[in-house]
Amino acid sequence: MPCLELKTNVQLKNPRAFIAEFSKQLAAKVLQRPEQFISVTYQYREYLAFNGTLDPAFILDIKTLDNLSPELNEQYSKTFFDFFKEHLGVEGNRGYITFADLGRINIGYVTNALAQLEMEILTVLLEMASSQGLHSLATIIKRLEAATSRLEDLANLPPSGLVTGLQNVASSSLPSASSEPTPVPPPHGQTAPAAPAVEIPRSVEAFDEMILEGKVKPFVELTKSFAVQSVIDQAALVEKEFQDLRALLLLAANCKKPDQKAFEAFLVPLQKDIEAITRAKEANRKDRDWLNHLSTVAEGGTCVGWVTISPKPGPFVAEIKDSTLFYGNRVLKEFKDKDPKHAEWVKAYTSLLEELRKYIVEYHTTGLVWAPKGMSVDEYKAASSGPATGAGAPPPPPPPPPPGPPPPPVAAPAPAAGGVAAVFAELNRGEDVTKGLRKVDKSQMTHKNPALRAAIPKRPVKPTKPQSLAGKKPSKFALEGNKWMIEYQENESALTVDNVELNQTVNLYGCKSSTIIIKGKVNAVTLVNCIKTSILVENVISAVSVTNCPSFALQITGSAPTIQLDSTDSGQIYLSKDCLGVEITTAKCSSINVSLPEEGEEEGVFTEHPIPEMFRTMIQDGKLVTTAVEHAG
Repeated sequence: MPCLELKTNVQLKNPRAFIAEFSKQLAAKVLQRPEQFISVTYQYREYLAFNGTLDPAFILDIKTLDNLSPELNEQYSKTFFDFFKEHLGVEGNRGYITFADLGRINIGYVTNALAQLEMEILTVLLEMASSQGLHSLATIIKRLEAATSRLEDLANLPPSGLVTGLQNVASSSLPSASSEPTPVPPPHGQTAPAAPAVEIPRSVEAFDEMILEGKVKPFVELTKSFAVQSVIDQAALVEKEFQDLRALLLLAANCKKPDQKAFEAFLVPLQKDIEAITRAKEANRKDRDWLNHLSTVAEGGTCVGWVTISPKPGPFVAEIKDSTLFYGNRVLKEFKDKDPKHAEWVKAYTSLLEELRKYIVEYHTTGLVWAPKGMSVDEYKAASSGPATGAGAPPPPPPPPPPGPPPPPVAAPAPAAGGVAAVFAELNRGEDVTKGLRKVDKSQMTHKNPALRAAIPKRPVKPTKPQSLAGKKPSKFALEGNKWMIEYQENESALTVDNVELNQTVNLYGCKSSTIIIKGKVNAVTLVNCIKTSILVENVISAVSVTNCPSFALQITGSAPTIQLDSTDSGQIYLSKDCLGVEITTAKCSSINVSLPEEGEEEGVFTEHPIPEMFRTMIQDGKLVTTAVEHAG
């Protein structure tokens, strides 16, 4: 869908007259064929010019249904340039028109006091463009004039109040030039000077109406009405996540854009919320009937990451919504004929993400919008904490009593006899240093007197800790990225890994006397340091690797291309008919048996074949030739 965009540098000296005339010209000249246009929007904002100044800009976007012909392009170009030059005094070619195939409307957002009125006028223009004719033009013009009358009132304000409206500090609260350097605390019962007030802009009010009140709270209440506690707790985390997002939106609407390091600090609460939502899914995998619900919410938990994306964060949220439908459709399929609330729950969550996308397109089209002339972050924090009110601080405590007389000085310690100086004095004696040594008699030498060796007490042997008292490491069963980590599982009869994906691997470490069942097709399976552990796997894409796992058992019901065994004694491998093409490699292994299904027999009948572990190596033509030793008997 082509988009006609006009940008020109203008000064709005009389906003009311300009917008009223603009709406008439727009209806008369541009919207002669309203069925051809999808939307007509405009913006008024400031941009950074080449000379370093902030100049006001007027941006008009027209989205059409069909491709515009060159004749129409020229007609629209001349119409708008003549209009702006006539009514706004634009000299020279200071504006430009561009044509591009864009799939979404680029709606700007102004971060000054004109923002709220601009969005009202924008809504009227959208209604004008989407109407089937111009029969309601009189009503539209009346609404435009009502909105622009308020705009004219704002235009008459001082520039500081028109730009931000966030720095309305009373002049009485400022210190006078004759004030003393040291501030005097206010008397008891008086209030401290007020900090700059934090305004709630239209974008944050819309977030409260569209997202928090319109979608988040109904979703949380619906979850509480039928779900288990784990899903309810996760929904509460979603509500907290959107509350933290609102705090960031309010900060951005009132503050100048900080540097990257400071901005990353503001993202910490959202990062913690995303991690908490993901942990809620991983920690409650035992609720298998609700795992798809937990996965649906976890997939959408990253939607708040749009604040870091520029210039088009809207499509990012759309992709997140599509990814949640992967698990949401599973919920719909599983509970289609059981409980309609599950389908309503999926619809509520996806509509929340869709409403967030619409909000972003309307208020943050090209990324998170900051206030170019807003307050600093420090001023915002002071304003958010509120002014110091109340009865005032209590009177200061009385001064402490005067200090007593100083204690008597401590006498310096007498130098010890010998010390380091004495040692160096002895060393400096040269050859006379050995004259003071005493000669040891042979009866006192242990190597010449066995009786002395028997008298020396032997060092007691430190008792070893019983195996039952040895420290037991905590078990682990979690999906970390694309790796299933199964560690230190003991005496688990049927630990099942469900919903595996093609890019995931299953890693087992330190398990004992356990049986692990892997359903679906997985990339790879690895066993390390497991004892008496059995693995039942359906399909493996790359390989099954077993290292230092005595008395293991492996059964493949589907197919696997490779089985690798290393430093393992005593193992059983059961293959299916689809897995007879597998390649088995062994290193430092013994007592490995492979059971193959018998042809013509029923399922479950196997024939056991041992893997050779004794080899004969001969030298032939200067090369080593190794073959397995065969026993005949």
